[in-house]
Amino acid sequence: MSDSHSRSSSASLALIGDDYIHYGRWTDWITDRQVHNLGQPGLTSEDLLAQHADLQDLRPDSIVLMAGSNDFAQRRSVEHVVRTIQLVLVTLRRELPGTRMTVQSIFAGEPQSTARMDDAPPMSRPISIIRQR
Repeated sequence: MSDSHSRSSSASLALIGDDYIHYGRWTDWITDRQVHNLGQPGLTSEDLLAQHADLQDLRPDSIVLMAGSNDFAQRRSVEHVVRTIQLVLVTLRRELPGTRMTVQSIFAGEPQSTARMDDAPPMSRPISIIRQR
């Protein structure tokens, strides 16, 4: 379900991801475009794959994607998270070729996720490579 807020501009932004996206007050902070908050508490990188249909319907100008913290809380590897996010980006690029996409860094959040956060810094390199493609 989308939390959208009408703006005078026709530009639109879709935010997809986990708790950090879901609970953000994006419509208060971003006032120059229509904002669609598709964040879901507990979302993992694999769950992002299910959101592409919602994004196709919205056809936003820009997408901000943030996921991975919950993957680490579930003891998934950096490689798993990077490959899944890469698959999400490839899928979205194919379905929404003119849409600008940004992948946000993973925040160290809940204590149960910080045990794997030692693995998070190496994600910066693969995410940079994905972004350049």
